[in-house]
Amino acid sequence: MSRLLVAATALAVLAIYTAAPLGGGPARAWAQDELAVGRIAVVASTEGDVLRLRGGAGLSHPVQGSVREGTRVQVAEGPQTADGHVWFRVTAGSTSGWASSRYLNALNDRALQAATSAARGPLPPNSGRTVQVRVTAYSLGAGARTATGTTARFGTVAVDPQFIPLGSRLLISGFEGTVFVAEDTGGGVRGNLIDVWLDDPTAAGRFGTQNRSVTILDR
Repeated sequence: MSRLLVAATALAVLAIYTAAPLGGGPARAWAQDELAVGRIAVVASTEGDVLRLRGGAGLSHPVQGSVREGTRVQVAEGPQTADGHVWFRVTAGSTSGWASSRYLNALNDRALQAATSAARGPLPPNSGRTVQVRVTAYSLGAGARTATGTTARFGTVAVDPQFIPLGSRLLISGFEGTVFVAEDTGGGVRGNLIDVWLDDPTAAGRFGTQNRSVTILDR
């Protein structure tokens, strides 16, 4: 065996074991680009143990909850890199915290639809279509939480859940390159109105009401 082949084999083995999970042993490699805010993931590769959720991205943060293997969670924030892990804040019911992406298996759109269709019924008629809506803007203080428990940030929109289901990913004309997530509601948000969160209160106040096209990707 040539020296070049030996070196390549050694590097491959090293890559597997340097990605080992917190409890030891080789980690299962998930496609990181499948995990994104608003997506649904399943807790996996804990070897029957629970996944500990931390108060921040990193091993130094205290454990503030746990979820069992097989639990479906929603990705609320991230990614952040710390201690050799890529971290996402996830929510499962009233439980929330930061978890290493090594234990999160992103559900693709087909798997998610199959897993939820029986429980949630058919998708509303607007899903997967481009519709005309009125778009306004709002701004909240730093660290403010949305109706779904996520931290408001650019990419958050408030919707009427009867018109657009919470958790839907949206494309809004005029905001090319950004995928928005329907994760907030509001007393004045009714029907075909979408409220876009902006970090600048002045800009939000100047935004007014605009008619735009919105493509509803999924829920």
